[in-house]
Amino acid sequence: MARGDRIYVYRNLWELDGLYQQNGIDCGDGTVRQYLNPSDTIPRTSLETFSRGNPVYVAEYGDGFGYIPHVVVERAKSRLGEREYNLLFNNCEHFASWCKTGVSDSKQIKDFLPI
Repeated sequence: MARGDRIYVYRNLWELDGLYQQNGIDCGDGTVRQYLNPSDTIPRTSLETFSRGNPVYVAEYGDGFGYIPHVVVERAKSRLGEREYNLLFNNCEHFASWCKTGVSDSKQIKDFLPI
């Protein structure tokens, strides 16, 4: 993992292991920016809080695809405090994808709900 990486962990829901991914942006200093849930803003949290003891993975992109690390972190910072969470249209994966690539996208939503 490195500064500006889009990272994710698998989370459980309703006693189903690894049902979804929680996505965030690695700030490079042991902190992560992420959407936590619909009632929260986009905070800066510790990597430990983000992972909840689960393995952390890095989303892979092709060479030259996406912004440079400094820009990714600045894009994430620009949305601190935002309260626009929407499970289908603006969740943690949309946020992290937008920070990294400029495209607000959620593969998880597309896989579960072909909208």
